[in-house]
Parts: sequence; C-alpha cells; structure tokens
Amino acid sequence: MRDYVHNFTTYLARAVAAGNLSDLERGRWFMRGLPIEYCRHAIEKTGAVADEPSTFVFERLRQAVLSRMTAVEGAERMSVLSHQNTQEMQLVQELRQ
Repeated sequence: MRDYVHNFTTYLARAVAAGNLSDLERGRWFMRGLPIEYCRHAIEKTGAVADEPSTFVFERLRQAVLSRMTAVEGAERMSVLSHQNTQEMQLVQELRQ
C-alpha cells in the first residue's frame, strides 16, 4: 500500500508537470487505485462527495490514507506483541510448575 501511495505521488508529479492531469483529476485517479476500505476511510475523513469532483483533493486524500495505513500497521504490531506476550506468559507458567 505504501508503494502505491509513493509511486502514485511520483507519477502524479510528472503528469502534472507535463500538463497531462488537472488538479480536479488528481484525487479521483488516486482513489481509483485504492482498496475499497481505504477509499471509504479517505472519503469519511476528508468529506469528499462522489458527485462533487472538487472535493477530491489529492493531498487531503493522501494524508487520510497514510494515517489509515499507520493505524493498520500499529494494530498489526500490537497483535504480534500480544501473541508474543501470551506465549511468554505460558512459558513462564510452565517453568514455574
């Protein structure tokens, strides 16, 4: 997911510099490449409205997606740590017996 955001941002800069993409199109194209759960999150966080292209502001959408990715990665880390802690507690209990 981070690769998509990075690559899109890089290609976007080139397309804008060449005059191939308008400001209004940037956010829409970005959203097209996202998984649905990230689209929903970005729309919710930015207030973007499907029928109003001017609400799809690329930088705001990108920031919303990055914050979602950070939250997901943090939750995954916590899950791994929780599992490791459980295993350590079981080992301690076994050693105490």
